[in-house]
Amino acid sequence: MDLIQANCCGLYELDGVFQEEPTLLVNFIRIELGKGNFRGRFIVFSDVPKESKGGNDLASYILKNKLGLVYPTHSAKNPNSKNMLKVWILEVNLTNLKKHT
Repeated sequence: MDLIQANCCGLYELDGVFQEEPTLLVNFIRIELGKGNFRGRFIVFSDVPKESKGGNDLASYILKNKLGLVYPTHSAKNPNSKNMLKVWILEVNLTNLKKHT
């Protein structure tokens, strides 16, 4: 799992969504925020819905716990792997994320 800063200072990509439970992913983001490693407002994450439900689980967990707004895309074919790929954009609620345990 990794939080990668894009060239734009406010955008990050969360890698490894399909491998981890939503609670671990959110805790990881919260820890990175506390260390000063996350200074953004938006996080992009993706998944291959046919092979994993990690992306959907993470989006549901975020919404249930009011940790931000989640904007899903439709699934589309990845031209590199030929897998169907779904992407979510998370607008982080920094106040609620900092309080989340």
